[in-house]
Amino acid sequence: MDRPQIPIVLGVSFYTLLYLHYKYDLIARWKGEPIYNDYSYIKQAAERERATRLAALSSFPTSETSLSSSSTG
Repeated sequence: MDRPQIPIVLGVSFYTLLYLHYKYDLIARWKGEPIYNDYSYIKQAAERERATRLAALSSFPTSETSLSSSSTG
């Protein structure tokens, strides 16, 4: 036990790099590959779902036109 600080420093460094890789996906960033831990895929899926719902709603006649035509007649 001459130098107990060396294993401690190596352990702390290892777990720090492990945490940073888990949090930021460092290898994918270095390689330029897409990363999936920023929840961008959820935002893209929500936008696609919103666009399809808006397209489906715009294809049906609105309730305002049916209400106005029934109230006038």
